[in-house]
Amino acid sequence: MTSSNIKASREEINLINIFGTLLREKNLILLIVIISTSLSTIYFSKVKPIFSGSFDIVVSDKNKKSQTQSNQLLGLLTNQKTGVDLITEKLILTSPSVLRPVLDYVNNYKTDLNGKVANKNFNVWVRNNLIINFQENSNVLKVTYMDTNKDLVLNALNLISEKYQDYSKSSAIKSLEERTKYLSEQKIVLSKKLDSSKKAYNEFTINNGLGNIDGFINLGNINNSSPPNVINEVKGSEFKNIKGSSPTSSKGESKAGQRFQKQFQLLEQYESDFVDLSSKLRPNSKTLKNLKVQIDNLKESLKRPNEILIKYDELYKTYLRDENLLNLIEDSLAFVKLEQVKNLNSWDIISSPLVGNSPIYPKKFEIFILSLIGSSILGSFLALIKEKLSRIVYQIEDFKDQLYCNFIDDLSKKDNKLSFNQIFNAFEHNSKKGKKYFGIINYKNKVDLEFLKDFIEEKEDIKVSDFSDFLFIQECEQIILIIEGGKYTFEEIETINKYLTLSKEKVVGWFYIKN
Repeated sequence: MTSSNIKASREEINLINIFGTLLREKNLILLIVIISTSLSTIYFSKVKPIFSGSFDIVVSDKNKKSQTQSNQLLGLLTNQKTGVDLITEKLILTSPSVLRPVLDYVNNYKTDLNGKVANKNFNVWVRNNLIINFQENSNVLKVTYMDTNKDLVLNALNLISEKYQDYSKSSAIKSLEERTKYLSEQKIVLSKKLDSSKKAYNEFTINNGLGNIDGFINLGNINNSSPPNVINEVKGSEFKNIKGSSPTSSKGESKAGQRFQKQFQLLEQYESDFVDLSSKLRPNSKTLKNLKVQIDNLKESLKRPNEILIKYDELYKTYLRDENLLNLIEDSLAFVKLEQVKNLNSWDIISSPLVGNSPIYPKKFEIFILSLIGSSILGSFLALIKEKLSRIVYQIEDFKDQLYCNFIDDLSKKDNKLSFNQIFNAFEHNSKKGKKYFGIINYKNKVDLEFLKDFIEEKEDIKVSDFSDFLFIQECEQIILIIEGGKYTFEEIETINKYLTLSKEKVVGWFYIKN
């Protein structure tokens, strides 16, 4: 037999031995199972059933959807987030500021019902009675409430849904009030800022003659981001790189100051005359030279320093930015005030509060099954420990390992005649002359040999005795030991071996009685 086969055989024997132990200790296991199920039954009769109910609510600010313009502006100015922060919302919805009235109602309900003052701690109540979680990847909030009173569960759920809807409205109102306050403050600040930038722009324009004939720029219809350029129409290569081209008014007219209009016309006339005379006169003609000097002087007088133009552009953009921002603030403020007079929407309840008919605890069938399985495992474990501590030998393999003589065969109590013949043949096979008896050893008379009694009495030369009868042992020609599982401890086996050693010449072997 290979080592793998031996290992498999031993594992099979171990399983058989364990099963045998459990079968022998079935009364102990059954007792533990009965005690466990009895305790479970008593527990079921004492514990109050817990009922559960729930509802689903959509946590989304529908009022914000109609406030896109206002929210975009506030998001830019204050870095506010317009989306729903689900973690923050959950913390708020489980806070005393929202749920304290619900707990007060629960305490009053139980006080009236039981006649004793109920005063549950808020955090303990939330932890033990409430489950509030968002459904995965959504802003749908599932609210579950548990209590031993089924009616209270439904009432509490209805009150929670009412408080959540009230909170959603109050939250929207508070948000609008905060926006109104912020926009009003910014309107005051930006109005002052616009007055200052407008004044600076006008003063600079007047001081440098960049406006109309009266020195003022027309500010009523300015919608461009670039300022009017007062010199873009001046001819000559000297002006081509000064601040680029400038926009025109809606009528296509030049934005140049009117006080320079005649100079521009005169410059155009001079340049036209110069071109016309150049084809008729010599280049060194005095007339051409004088005309050239006049053109240069006129151009020089029309030039503006580059620093003035840059400052003019900067003041214009500042004024324009302040005006546009103020207009946006005023529009947003009007929009928010309009929202305040509207009927605000609350969160949607997508499933009404509903309480289950069956309690969620205790689940009698599940607990009964768990109790049965647990007690069976515990009983089996205790049975194995009990047998291990008892040191009693049950398995034939243990006897084969421990006894110092040969194993002959198994005996069956069901077939007593066959069993006796097996013993008799063992004596006959090893028979020696000169002695009086063939001895059957029943150590401490622990083995019940009643099933062999009639056959033994018919044979005068076969007797049953114990190792303690030394005279009988001396008179026996041969002896055979009868063993039965569960009758002897390992310590008693050691004692038997000592007797077998003293009488080893007479010992034929041993039989094992199967139950």
